[in-house]
Amino acid sequence: MNAFAARQRICSRDCDPRRLAWRWLWIPLWLLAGSTQAGEVLHSHVDHDDGHYLLDMEMRIDAPLPRVREVLTDYAHITAINPTVVESTVLISAPPNYRVRVITEGCVLFFCKRMTQFQQVTELASGYIVIVLDTTEGDFTYGRLLWHIQADGDQTRISFSGDLVPDFWVPPLIGPWLLSGVLEEETHKTVEGLERLASQPPDNEPQALPSTPAALVPPPRSP
Repeated sequence: MNAFAARQRICSRDCDPRRLAWRWLWIPLWLLAGSTQAGEVLHSHVDHDDGHYLLDMEMRIDAPLPRVREVLTDYAHITAINPTVVESTVLISAPPNYRVRVITEGCVLFFCKRMTQFQQVTELASGYIVIVLDTTEGDFTYGRLLWHIQADGDQTRISFSGDLVPDFWVPPLIGPWLLSGVLEEETHKTVEGLERLASQPPDNEPQALPSTPAALVPPPRSP
């Protein structure tokens, strides 16, 4: 059983923080370490195993926890965080549970794809956000994503892990090797977007960034 599968079993028991001795997050490889202005990417990794893309990332945001959480859970305005996301629509809102449609557009060299995810989102009091992709709709045959948001002094630390299996052809020579480089750039965009929005007054409605071709983010399936 891989690490994400083990965590998935743990999360079925409400992601009790005493049982979660790990930090995994969702967003493909974004460099082993790097910085973007005040925020920084602490760790990132992407792996590929039998069609599954396994993602692991950790970042620090130069903004307080309450404001970062508010921005990250504003599911109707995900487009304001990263221009790769061209549409985000809350289909069902029954806190702490949500159903969200997310559409992204990305290109890697000659390979371009518009991808749709139907996300079942559950917010847990322990700071975890669990996302399960609905495989009856969208472009993924499997998808499990996990965010963890926690205070780090007067800053915020975000961890993300994911296991995704895309329901479309990905050129085998592109795979994780090329995706890792493009996704590194996407990680930095995400850090910058979170910090930019977190610095705005809460009553300002975030504006979507102009869409630009970006990285592919393949989805996973159960092992």
